[in-house]
Amino acid sequence: MAANLTPQYYRAEEQYRRAQTVAERVACLEELLRVIPKHKGTDRLQGDLRFRLKEAKEQLRRENMKGAASRSMPIPRQGAARVVVMGAPNSGKSQLVSACTGASLSVAPYPFSTRHPTAALMDWNHFRIQFIDTPPVSLSHWEPSLTDLVRSADLVLLCADGSQDDGAQAAFDVIEQFAERKIQLSHRSGFDEQRFAVVHVKSVLVVTRSWNSDWPVRKELFSEWNAFPFSSAEVESGDEESVLQLKAKVVKELGLIRVFTKKPGEPAELIDPYILKSGATVAEISEKVHADLANRVKTAKIRRGHEKTPLNVGLDFELCDLDIVELH
Repeated sequence: MAANLTPQYYRAEEQYRRAQTVAERVACLEELLRVIPKHKGTDRLQGDLRFRLKEAKEQLRRENMKGAASRSMPIPRQGAARVVVMGAPNSGKSQLVSACTGASLSVAPYPFSTRHPTAALMDWNHFRIQFIDTPPVSLSHWEPSLTDLVRSADLVLLCADGSQDDGAQAAFDVIEQFAERKIQLSHRSGFDEQRFAVVHVKSVLVVTRSWNSDWPVRKELFSEWNAFPFSSAEVESGDEESVLQLKAKVVKELGLIRVFTKKPGEPAELIDPYILKSGATVAEISEKVHADLANRVKTAKIRRGHEKTPLNVGLDFELCDLDIVELH
């Protein structure tokens, strides 16, 4: 029997993935159990959610007994989305985050120079996206805070060093470390459809130092790995064009669009757009503008691209990147 999960459930599931603390996970799991459709097709999923809730409550109880010192401080979310950058030691993570955000991070030729997660903002073409540099991952080293941090990501950039023969294997080891903790780096985000205890996090394999003279040969090694079930990109952090292409790919993988608004009878100010997910509707932009306004808006005029005549549309009309919306 099909689960037939509702949009309300999927919104609650996304909030669960974004939870950064145990207390937040408990609240999100309780909400998931509240909104999940109750029928035979969801019996297994309901059972898994109850088990997760029991585990989370026990973890929260242990944390409360140990006191505040035992809890890691979550990094506040900023911008339209969160991108977590991770990889093996010396895979070029910090250099990549610096290139994309302009932030001055500790970049060193020796391993494990990044000791704590560090946030920075990419501000590009009206998109403000939070990048988080992370401590390296290997078979012998694991930072416990990465579990919740990666689960909360909208996108993971998995860095692999294109200048090293073992770059592909090192990246595969990172994937295995997260798989052991029931986090699957994947082409999508959400719960696993067969193993509800597993969370998928959308990821991109980023091959750094791809201008190395031996990279064309090593590229065959990477292409032979079936362990990377997601898209890839090549980047040289010192090359501006290469970095710009990666920024564009990040925005595309996140599925973000820019939408401007204007008041009736006034020109549009193309300065500070609303950032929405691809597929967002007029109803969603009206909620973004003002919660009270959403209840009053009935129609909208859309100015799109080079079209001279605006489109008269309803609340369920899907918006596109750079649309100009006039609410009525």
